[in-house]
Amino acid sequence: MQSIKVNRIAVFFSGLFINAIVWGIWCWLVFITYETFRNISTHFDLVEINVVGLWVPVGIVGAGLFTLASPLVALITGRRSDEVWGRTGLMIANYIAAFFAIAGIVVAIFFYHLMTKKLEEKGYVYCRSLTTFSAMGRYEVYVAKPELCVKPNKIP
Repeated sequence: MQSIKVNRIAVFFSGLFINAIVWGIWCWLVFITYETFRNISTHFDLVEINVVGLWVPVGIVGAGLFTLASPLVALITGRRSDEVWGRTGLMIANYIAAFFAIAGIVVAIFFYHLMTKKLEEKGYVYCRSLTTFSAMGRYEVYVAKPELCVKPNKIP
């Protein structure tokens, strides 16, 4: 494979742009997960748990680290990061990303059970009629009072 010279300023700004997007989305999703914990602790009437979203705070960190390291290597060396790291380096990066993805699953399962246990202790009831599915997974809804578990009428 022929070596390609990289414009370091272009690498800097593209790396900055990619990292702003990746870490911005990560911060937003972590904030949403934090809001669920806060809603449980402040005893809101309706608590919505994004089951898949619990994976995000830990699961995406491996890919995020790669987006931080790759532009830095290209910026410092002036070559593409995969050329500098080689086959072994890319394998290690893949193992790190896979480790964080698996750790994210373990953490998500742990916190899901922790949150549902706390909800049961505080007297919340699972509301199947308000539970929804979306592109980000399943949103389970728990209500403090059973009379709140009413699906709103659709507009005719």
